[in-house]
Amino acid sequence: MEDSATHIDKLERKNARLKSLLQKYKQSHHLQHALLQLSEQASTVAELTLLYPAIHNILQDYIPSRNFFVVLHNPVYDNLELSYFADEKDGLSVPLKYEQYFKEGLTGYVFKHGKTSYFTKQQTEQALEQGLFKAFGTPAEHWVGVPVYREQVIIGVMVAQSYDKNQGYSEQQIELLEAMSLYLATAIERVKKRELLESEVKIRTRALTQSNQALNDEIQQRKNALDRQQILFKISELATQSKNLDDVYQHVHNIIKTITYADNLYIALYDEQSHWLSFPYCVDEFNDNALPRPFAKGYSELVLSTEKCQVIDSERAKELIKLGVVERPVNVPPERTATSWLGAPLKTSQGVIGLIVCQAYNNKHEFSQDDCELITFVSHQIANVIQTHLANQELKLSHQKLEHRVTEKTKELRQANMHLQMQIEERKKIEQQLYHDAHHDSLTSLPNRSLFLTQLEKTLQHYQRYPEQQFAVLFIDLDKFKDINDHLGHQAGDQFLIGVAESFSHCIREHDLLARLGGDEFVVLLTHLTEQQQAQDVAKRIIEIMRKPFCMKGQCIQSGASIGITYSKPSYKHTDEIIRDADAAMYYAKNAGRNRFECFHPLLNASNVQHDADNMHHLDDLPMHFRSAEIITLDEQTRAESLLEAFG
Repeated sequence: MEDSATHIDKLERKNARLKSLLQKYKQSHHLQHALLQLSEQASTVAELTLLYPAIHNILQDYIPSRNFFVVLHNPVYDNLELSYFADEKDGLSVPLKYEQYFKEGLTGYVFKHGKTSYFTKQQTEQALEQGLFKAFGTPAEHWVGVPVYREQVIIGVMVAQSYDKNQGYSEQQIELLEAMSLYLATAIERVKKRELLESEVKIRTRALTQSNQALNDEIQQRKNALDRQQILFKISELATQSKNLDDVYQHVHNIIKTITYADNLYIALYDEQSHWLSFPYCVDEFNDNALPRPFAKGYSELVLSTEKCQVIDSERAKELIKLGVVERPVNVPPERTATSWLGAPLKTSQGVIGLIVCQAYNNKHEFSQDDCELITFVSHQIANVIQTHLANQELKLSHQKLEHRVTEKTKELRQANMHLQMQIEERKKIEQQLYHDAHHDSLTSLPNRSLFLTQLEKTLQHYQRYPEQQFAVLFIDLDKFKDINDHLGHQAGDQFLIGVAESFSHCIREHDLLARLGGDEFVVLLTHLTEQQQAQDVAKRIIEIMRKPFCMKGQCIQSGASIGITYSKPSYKHTDEIIRDADAAMYYAKNAGRNRFECFHPLLNASNVQHDADNMHHLDDLPMHFRSAEIITLDEQTRAESLLEAFG
């Protein structure tokens, strides 16, 4: 009997040991599977708002965690901020209601001591009586908080709680929470890095798109200027190369075709003495032979009487007829009635001598104000050519008045030369305006990227010759500009940018340069600096200005400015290096809390260097969010491996 009892006892101990090993294997399997899922989520989710629900779903498969939240430490304000919250008793409004909900409660207790804490409801009440922390929200039957570490520094707390008295947390479940917390900080950094990269790509893409658009606009403006210049050359040739007026009219028609729709075109001349209109040139799909007629109330007469270009569509035609300004022939078929009509006066020094007209039938073309400006520009040049040929024709018909006509011709030529000189001066003004428009922002009238880079290049070259003459560049990015566009509209966004540009201009000296790079990005070039503090003073003034909320339509939005500063130094050889460093300092300021400025430090570019063990000490001075999310310290690895060995 004793041998049998001893054998049964051995079997029971062996069975208990097997159950224990099975439980450890099961727990190890759960841990490995949970960590694998967490790693997959950290590699796939696009933003942090999606990472926390994914972690919550993973935990619910292994431990009671219907009530789960994560808080992270904000080093700027030294408080605990809610990153994720799910609770079956308390809504999100409960933690938001109490300002010190996390800092003074159970969560703050765990963060302060940096150790995992498990409290039952009874233990919580005892701790409250001892004054260890304060109670907020609905009391939980079981509460467990696990600190989240990154490089031996606590950065937050992960909490699970249960309102079911019979549903507590085992030692293995708490160990699973601790193992998850070890990888949570790395997962958060990986997702943050991906978010930052995607944001930077979007910003760069938008800036590039705007830059391309500005370049296309500049190219189009230059093309328009060259086209007008070519037209002037062609018109100038008419005065010398055309043998008679018929040639002039034909060449005029060809010139008009290059600037607008001109399938139907006629030129009318007005005789002021007889008050008759004649049509020396007419090309029309319905009427190629327009007969002379007395001055009446037609479209042509409207151009002559107002001495202005007129664009008339069907609606305006009805208005003019209703007001009695014009009268149209009756019984004209609709298909032979112009649906769009464009007429410009032929002005000379002696007055209006006629007009040039383009018209379209059956809605083949709609003339615009741009067409009106172009044909007006051309008609002024053509008028002198036609007038010259008319004068020559009269000279041939009247030999007796030759001497008088020569005198008149000389006067006309002088006036034509004066007019041409005026046109040249006008063209110079246009070219100057084109240059100004090409180098200034159309919204704020500030210098644009092109002009800023040109001035920065000159300043850098000057500094290389005279190193004692220091300079600085401030890279400014407006905070929450998208909120203004989204909530108040893009028109409000434009007004905001105009106001910001005006305010920034009061923060700098007359010889300094303020420019808009595009979107909500501005740059300032400060020259003749005697000390670096002067650049920081400018940044402080800008930040102070941006503290005022922007209000429109009864709504107010608080914006701000994140500013990066870089100072001149001998190592700078190209302007893109300066912009790069100022941009890096700006992003550092934005990531560090926004509405502040930061000066560039070489460590801001440390992310471009391999993070091997020999170079790790170069990153010690950087804030935590500038270190690579991929770096895992030896202590973290050892701790994780120890846990895996314990479960294995």
